[in-house]
Amino acid sequence: MLRNIVWAAAGLALGAAIPAASADDLLLTGDKTGAYYNDIGPQVKKVLDGKLFRYSLAPGAGTGGNFEAVVAKPYTVGLGQADAYALLDQATPGTVASVTTRVRECAFAVTKNKALVGARSGEGWGNIMAVANRLRVALPNAKSGSALTWKYIQTFNKSLGQVGEVINFDTAAAALQATANGDTDIAFFVQMPDTDNALFRMAQDLQLKWIGVGGRDMLLQTVRTARGAQQVYFLDTVPVAKTWFGFGAPVTVTTACTRVVVMTGDPEHFERGSNEQKHLSDIIATLAGAPEVAFEPDRSGYRSAVAGTKSAAEEQPGFLSRVDQASQQSGEALDNIVEEKQQ
Repeated sequence: MLRNIVWAAAGLALGAAIPAASADDLLLTGDKTGAYYNDIGPQVKKVLDGKLFRYSLAPGAGTGGNFEAVVAKPYTVGLGQADAYALLDQATPGTVASVTTRVRECAFAVTKNKALVGARSGEGWGNIMAVANRLRVALPNAKSGSALTWKYIQTFNKSLGQVGEVINFDTAAAALQATANGDTDIAFFVQMPDTDNALFRMAQDLQLKWIGVGGRDMLLQTVRTARGAQQVYFLDTVPVAKTWFGFGAPVTVTTACTRVVVMTGDPEHFERGSNEQKHLSDIIATLAGAPEVAFEPDRSGYRSAVAGTKSAAEEQPGFLSRVDQASQQSGEALDNIVEEKQQ
């Protein structure tokens, strides 16, 4: 996939002509049932419509597919994750520009293995690194934002680069089911932290256990955007299961979250003063000129989910310390994790 993107980008770098802007230009989101299509996309369209850009909302194929669509036709606008965009931008720097929003998606891992989770927040992610070479990891399809997030983390995390086996499934739901069945050890996915989402309910029904994702290396990553260099990941505490009829505290997980970005063609790939450069510059200026809050979904469910999310800045030092300690385990500690996995 990345090779195809590189060849397409090379054509742009050589000054290949692109079609003039038209009413057929697409704003690519995600599946028609998801938040990208139903909640975030309409907000982006509203911002563009306000400056007389006419975009048709259309389903997309995840961050990877939307990135490829922008490479093929730079006037396309597409939604994606900041971390997945960072990975793709490394392969074709300067081909696709991005503008950050305030909407966040978070990385999650789930498992049946109690020993893998650990006793304290942060230990689970460290345990995953400690036994990475023996793990079977379930991911959604290869072009999904979740799969690209995993690949991106592997570029700077040597331990996860040695994972025993990665298996891609058609959907995140299928990845969760495989882990519940014992066919894989963990399922990894990226999702807006909304407990009304079917994936969160499914994880609860399957009695899967949550592992927060995050390490020092993740929090050091930055990505270039039209708003300047931006931190890729933030550590947040987010709800993953509702309270029982309003009684008790909701189940929460401290994990790494990344921003949703809006992508379009990079004007710097075109001759200064050309129609292409001016048009793309105007799109970028319109998107970057809007406050980040303008892209947030306008529905009570989203506002409720955001209200349950809080920064984990105070917990961060302890969380990262526990990640470090767990990742350096050896001997009997590792045997206990593996024995639990095999039961």
